[in-house]
Amino acid sequence: GATGVPVDGDPGWESALAAGTINDRRDAYADRAAEPMGLLDRAPESGRKRVRWRAEDVIHFAWSADPEFVYEGGMWRDIPVHVLYQRAAAAEWGNGVALQRTYDAMEWTDTIFGRYVYPQITNLHRIEPGGTEFPMLIMDGSASQGLIVHEILHQYAHAILANNEWREGWLDEGLASFLTTWYAEAQGEPGVWDRSLEAARTRERMLQTQPIATPGAEFVDFATYQAMTYTKPSLVFRMLREMLGEPTMRQVLRTYHEQNTLQHVTEQDFRAAVNQVTGRDYGWFFDQWLHTRNRLDYGIADARTRQLADGRWSTRVEVLRLGQAWMPVELQVGETLRTLDSREQRQAVELVTRERPREAMLDPRSVLLDMDPTTHRAAIR
Repeated sequence: GATGVPVDGDPGWESALAAGTINDRRDAYADRAAEPMGLLDRAPESGRKRVRWRAEDVIHFAWSADPEFVYEGGMWRDIPVHVLYQRAAAAEWGNGVALQRTYDAMEWTDTIFGRYVYPQITNLHRIEPGGTEFPMLIMDGSASQGLIVHEILHQYAHAILANNEWREGWLDEGLASFLTTWYAEAQGEPGVWDRSLEAARTRERMLQTQPIATPGAEFVDFATYQAMTYTKPSLVFRMLREMLGEPTMRQVLRTYHEQNTLQHVTEQDFRAAVNQVTGRDYGWFFDQWLHTRNRLDYGIADARTRQLADGRWSTRVEVLRLGQAWMPVELQVGETLRTLDSREQRQAVELVTRERPREAMLDPRSVLLDMDPTTHRAAIR
């Protein structure tokens, strides 16, 4: 399997076919003659073969060959899907399992970004754990749905939307991590954000952070690089989704794709899509979360209630902003929910409820990357 389509020679799929159909799309670039490369002019030696692949509009490429590969193939809409796995992994990958999971990943990603513009997609079993991505080719250490979704998302976030991963790794790895967890959330999996939130909050409390926008080579160690490139950006994208609303966030992602397909992209392109779709300038959000180490820290200082003459209850909650960062924050008192958007370090809020409330709570859906959520709840006196 490889980036591109085979234009000369036999990739060996037919002899390895275990299930499905083969569509090699050799005609994908038929209207453009191949450029002579001046390499491998002689015929292959006995016992060897030559296969030539062609790809256009790609930022890098890869190929993999193994006589033990088993092939399964099919079509997702009009896109050929190739699955290659080690014979010993047939129980996990075979019988259409990995093929269907690749279809599902392509379908989900299409709902997020829009049209897939390459002529094929290959899901290939690699011998190491984890995964990696190349245009038209993903290499997965397992056939887990989450891993396949993550690597398919990179067909957009890094291949079709080609950021410089060494300078702005968060723009593909952070975005793909966010969307992978969003996929799990959409499937009804519980607590999908909890582990990332706890890991990121621990680093915030221990001051083990650097700005997300730090170039890759400038992180102090690999663990910090991973946390600032994968985990924290995924939570920042989630905060953006919750602040804008899911329909608006979907439109942002589609606009980002439509306006930058097969182009090199930077933070400014994503910012532009957000501002265009919302009609507002969200520079403060990106400046704060990508370019500073400012920490978010809200807490409830006091909460007390009194009964009104009409039988309802008026509750006064004093909210503190202890960190340098700011975000709109939800306050729940009883069944009443209000979004607070003051940037003041201390604010008093009054809410009226029918029943006597027992507790006041900030960020009840646990969306914010707040370093200390233990101060978000208070019994009402």
